[in-house]
Amino acid sequence: MDILGQLQQAFAIAGSIVDEITADQLGLPTPCDDWTVAELLTHTIGVLDAFASRQPNPAATASLGADYVSQFATSAAAALATWSAPGGLQGDYTRAGRPPMAWADFAGINLVDT
Repeated sequence: MDILGQLQQAFAIAGSIVDEITADQLGLPTPCDDWTVAELLTHTIGVLDAFASRQPNPAATASLGADYVSQFATSAAAALATWSAPGGLQGDYTRAGRPPMAWADFAGINLVDT
């Protein structure tokens, strides 16, 4: 399976997990040290939004809305559309003070992060 298929599968699996999160679970801890469910979900949505806008930022955050299920689905769909667009996995992203990094490598980061 290629990276686009893997991303699609990861987003679908993550989405099915997000679908099951209830509002009373948002304050619970996660395996990520010091992050609650809400904080982890906010980070995940922020990363998806960052990749969807082609502005990768490891510290990306979003504001978690009341309808976080739809918010996740929208962000995941936008990220997948960006990766799937012609040239979405081609070329490099240049970050200030760092060597260029291939978009295909960022797609791998998006996959692992999700």
